[in-house]
Amino acid sequence: MMIEKLQSYIRSNHWWGFKAAPILGFTYLYFSFFEFPFTDKLLIFLLSAMTILGIAGFGYVINDIYDIEVDQKAGKKNPFEGKSAAFIFLVISVLVFIALFPWYFLKSNWSIWIALSFQMILYFLYAHPLTRLKEKSIWGPICDALYGHAVPIIIACLTYQQYIEELPYHQIWFFSTLFLWQFFKGLRNIFLHQLEDYDNDIKAGVQTITTQKGRDIIYQKTLFLIQPIEILFLVLFLSSLTSSFPSIWLYIGVFILLYIYG
Repeated sequence: MMIEKLQSYIRSNHWWGFKAAPILGFTYLYFSFFEFPFTDKLLIFLLSAMTILGIAGFGYVINDIYDIEVDQKAGKKNPFEGKSAAFIFLVISVLVFIALFPWYFLKSNWSIWIALSFQMILYFLYAHPLTRLKEKSIWGPICDALYGHAVPIIIACLTYQQYIEELPYHQIWFFSTLFLWQFFKGLRNIFLHQLEDYDNDIKAGVQTITTQKGRDIIYQKTLFLIQPIEILFLVLFLSSLTSSFPSIWLYIGVFILLYIYG
């Protein structure tokens, strides 16, 4: 019952499938390089799922807290409307614990903790009234693409590669193409989200790049500019794994066929 309540406040059903699942997908990639028992791999997977739930949930709660007034104007239900400060503090505390507890067991280093700190800072820059980047034209989508996709995937891979003695890829090429692929994927995602929220944002007086430029322009840019760049960096990223997985293009082809006919 308590888990169901927490899920409703962090809205995990909205983001788990297209944000958390791809990150966890990288555990499968790294598991092929890990040379230790399945039980240890399973533990890493569960700890990863736990910290992703806490970090992403924290971000959604922060965003909702600072959106209470905006949602009221739009006639949109906000899970924290009418909730006491003590209750909100309790939810945030639980999520921080869920996010940080796994790192007592997971390997980490200074670069990971810098990236984690940057992730948390982005949440506040995006939603806090003093900065409110979500209403600052292109800065909103950039911030969302960073904390929703690019930074979390980098944190995951930096963590997993610590369990490997000899890396099966060139780090600079691997991480640069991975970051850019996920960044443009994030841009596409947030622009589609803004297109869906267009009417509510107009009603509430929320200024986004989509309400400023108009639906048609943002749709055209997303379809014919951002998505092709995303695909380009995806191909470049996959090429960084070709030496370790020569058959990766075969798997990609099978996936595309299953996706098309599924």
